[in-house]
Amino acid sequence: MKQENLLPDLPDALRLELFNEFSELGQNFNEGRWRACGLNAGRFCEVAYCVVQGIANQAYAAKASKPQNFRDACKQLENVSSLPKSFRFILLPLLTALYEVRNTRDIGHVGSDVDPSFMDASVVMANAKWVVAEIIRHSHDLPSAKAQSIVDSLSQYSSPLVWSDTDVRRVLDHNLSLDQKILVLLSSAGGRATRSELFDWLDEASKSTFNRRISTLHNSRCIEAKAYGSTIQILPPGIQRISDMERGNTAIAA
Repeated sequence: MKQENLLPDLPDALRLELFNEFSELGQNFNEGRWRACGLNAGRFCEVAYCVVQGIANQAYAAKASKPQNFRDACKQLENVSSLPKSFRFILLPLLTALYEVRNTRDIGHVGSDVDPSFMDASVVMANAKWVVAEIIRHSHDLPSAKAQSIVDSLSQYSSPLVWSDTDVRRVLDHNLSLDQKILVLLSSAGGRATRSELFDWLDEASKSTFNRRISTLHNSRCIEAKAYGSTIQILPPGIQRISDMERGNTAIAA
């Protein structure tokens, strides 16, 4: 399902705002910019609130605006009985909590004792995914798993180094090391893939060489290759290496 076909009842500008804020959240998260991810949370919440308000009123604003008191505004919507229960009792409280991440976790202010971290950004990203998936699921009457797969595809890392279709991914730059290719492929697949998928996507090297590089990347904490069984997940140091590589500041040697 193409992005432009999602949430067809929304005005174009409001739909674009929602997906743009969500996409920017994902980009900042995938590139390890935790503070920026937290700052994006506030803007994302305001747009998502306007979407839910439109569903409640059966009339959408042309574009998003900031409620005067975000917490109180969400509380009022929680009392709208025409909204789905998942919106009233889960989605709106989630938006309230995410909004406070920006305000209370040393993200929107200076001089605090708490350092914004991967943990905070992970909370923001996971819950933002759920919010968008639930809005899409409600709009299209989709099963939760299908809605989640659509949202996962929206939040995937977009790299000019990787070509992909529904089944295959290929690294386009032959000058990258094997380690670089593994990390870039993982990022392009939303941060995780099975061992067999990675090996097939690389389309090069022997199985033994591939397994050695996976082991080395795991030991350097660029990836997690054991805790998830056959699934391999990229970790913050791996994300940082990709960011540095694309900026031309460092190389990832195989």
